[in-house]
Amino acid sequence: MSATPYIIISGPSGVGKTTMAHKLLKKFPHLTRVITTTTRAPRDGEAHGIDYFFVSPAAFTELAAAQAFLEINTFGSASYATPRSVLHFLRTGQPRLALPDINGAQKLVQLIPHATTIWLSAPREVLATRLAKRGTESPQQQTQRLDIATQEMKLARESGIYKHTIDMTDFEKAEEALLCILKTIL
Repeated sequence: MSATPYIIISGPSGVGKTTMAHKLLKKFPHLTRVITTTTRAPRDGEAHGIDYFFVSPAAFTELAAAQAFLEINTFGSASYATPRSVLHFLRTGQPRLALPDINGAQKLVQLIPHATTIWLSAPREVLATRLAKRGTESPQQQTQRLDIATQEMKLARESGIYKHTIDMTDFEKAEEALLCILKTIL
């Protein structure tokens, strides 16, 4: 029996991870997204328990102390974590889709080595346009995110943890490429 699919999709801020995740979840109804816990405030349109589990820093610390997480990362001033419950779902044959940053992906691949890892990439100018259009960060925060994106893209290339890389400049072509990958494992 083959391992239950665990799909990790990562990429820099503004690349379109959430957009692609929504498309994939519609195409593969038996696939479920891993809901990450975070200390950051919700953006407009985000809902607790659907996009993230939004918790206070104190609650996050309590959950971490209770070993509720597989991995924890900090991005800016916010903490993010993957719930330990993922392992239960995989043991019971329920495929999962996770959207961790590159640091989280590296930790998750150590724990779940059969994971299918996909890096979403786009040129800096495309990311800059998308972050500006999103309008959730100040110009200074956008610049910081773009600088981090440059570092992440370099690390993604050098780390070798991603089995697939997809250019997100054209969403339709990127979606086709993602569907081809997922059709082989789901």
